[in-house]
Amino acid sequence: MGLKQPTSPVLAKGTFCHTALERIFDLDTNDRTLHNLQNLFRQSWSEQRNSTTYANLFNNDVDATLSEATWGKQGLALLENYWNLEDASTVVRPNPVQRETWVLARLSRKRTADNNNNVKADDDDPRDSILVRGIIDRLDMVRSDDDGNVALRLIDYKSGKAPHLKYSDSMNAKIRKEAFEQLYIYALLLREGRSNP
Repeated sequence: MGLKQPTSPVLAKGTFCHTALERIFDLDTNDRTLHNLQNLFRQSWSEQRNSTTYANLFNNDVDATLSEATWGKQGLALLENYWNLEDASTVVRPNPVQRETWVLARLSRKRTADNNNNVKADDDDPRDSILVRGIIDRLDMVRSDDDGNVALRLIDYKSGKAPHLKYSDSMNAKIRKEAFEQLYIYALLLREGRSNP
């Protein structure tokens, strides 16, 4: 119906962190520093803060305790956490191959697997399928350690809280699996969308 909810500070923080992470790869490798990544966050916020989408972000009663300065510091801390996981200066060209890539595919509800575990749709009737789409944050080309073949690595930035792995081994395994479900869906969309545009 085209109805949109107002942007929340949490969603806005994720948006501007994603923007900074996308733009860092426009810089030369030597210029990809944490300082520059955080400045890209500041710059993108500065460009958008007075737009109709964000102008009243901190003038509401949803979270009166959250100031713009505190919000900004939280965003910078998220980017520092990212940097501790992956130093963007170590990502060498041609990577990232793609950034902010839309993927979509019509997935049939009726699917079968042959003897080689190749899955295919039973019926191409659009009434028996559903259109699924999403945005992959980053695609890198990597060489597989197993066989040396080139493969695509899907990267999805997360700005929410990390899952708590404080339970039994089986429960922690379930939590890990659920945390990666979105990537599994993106991989399926990438595969199916390329074979069935």
